[in-house]
Amino acid sequence: MKRYLLFYAVWFSATAIQAQTATDGLMMPKNNFCTGFIGMHDKWTSYWEGTLKRENGNIGSISNSSITWLGNYGISDKLNVIALLPFVSTKASAGTLHGMHGLQDVSLTVKYSFWKVYLADSSRLKAFAVGSASTPVSKYT
Repeated sequence: MKRYLLFYAVWFSATAIQAQTATDGLMMPKNNFCTGFIGMHDKWTSYWEGTLKRENGNIGSISNSSITWLGNYGISDKLNVIALLPFVSTKASAGTLHGMHGLQDVSLTVKYSFWKVYLADSSRLKAFAVGSASTPVSKYT
């Protein structure tokens, strides 16, 4: 029963959530700040090289994990600033590759909504200008 309640709680909250990224049509309202973390983990033992699937027993399984902090601030209803800072960890289960971890590139993006027109059927067309820059915050390979 608890599993079903958790599923429905996530389902109903997820339908009300809207993200603001550099590539979507949403804007953070003026003086609003949204922040959070995005996590990822993957693990693999084989990879594709063209149409050939390869197994690499020398390195075993590769696992990658990351947690990225993000923040979006609405300078105005038409101008947003978005920042991202990932922490990444990688390791191999065999071979001579050693695991690595650390902060990677901090990114700063500016998104400007400069044109919007409403259509007859309640739809909208919008145009945005986006500029982004990033730089390493640690020494990593």
